[in-house]
Amino acid sequence: MLTQEQAVEIRVLARRGMGLREIARQKGPSRNTARRYLRQPEIQGYGPRAPRHAAFLHEREFKQPA
Repeated sequence: MLTQEQAVEIRVLARRGMGLREIARQKGPSRNTARRYLRQPEIQGYGPRAPRHAAFLHEREFKQPA
């Protein structure tokens, strides 16, 4: 996975008209990695976590110690 800065640099170079091979040569990732970042609609970030299931929490409360 590339850093956000690297992903932005790849997008900037592509907008300036640089080819995929040249971007990969200059920035280091493989052509397929650079292509994947260019195909993404926008930069991916971490989102909020999904809430935990209440059943798991209740199960934990009701267990009797052995």
